[in-house]
Amino acid sequence: MSDPVRDLVAGADAATRRRAAQNLRETPERIDLLCERLGEEPDASVRAAILISLLRMKSLAVAAGLVGHLRSENAALRSEVMEALQDMPDDVEPVLERLLEDPDSDVRIFVANILNGLAHPRAPKLLARLIARDPHVNVCMAALDGLMEIGDPSMTAAIADLPRRFPEPFVAFAATAALKRLKG
Repeated sequence: MSDPVRDLVAGADAATRRRAAQNLRETPERIDLLCERLGEEPDASVRAAILISLLRMKSLAVAAGLVGHLRSENAALRSEVMEALQDMPDDVEPVLERLLEDPDSDVRIFVANILNGLAHPRAPKLLARLIARDPHVNVCMAALDGLMEIGDPSMTAAIADLPRRFPEPFVAFAATAALKRLKG
């Protein structure tokens, strides 16, 4: 009989690793293994099977395990993880809130992008918080993009202050466009 854990870690072919990932869908004690393997897996279909297994076990532990991959150099993996995180709004929201203070501006940009697609009532407020406090212009612009889609007029103060904080012309243009959109 096949051992799904061994097959996931050492399976010789993608089909074996994919089946192993599927067989671990109901095993929360293997969340760490699945998250770790996700970062090492070269085959996109196996990564998809791992993510599906993890999404079936939605939890704070899954969210915490997945966000580590936002630091990956593999752009496809980062995108897959970001989409998966958007499918677990209640579990990922506290993890994302902590990442708003991450020292890596790229991670904060990814957090803004996740929040933009996150069906959670606090997502707009977290984006507004990034705009009001983040010291990096690109993080603020990513958050502004999100607020243009999911924000409301109560968030205009932080947006209106952006051109003062970042005097680049594109910031003033983007802030003006966002204010017009949010004010209707």
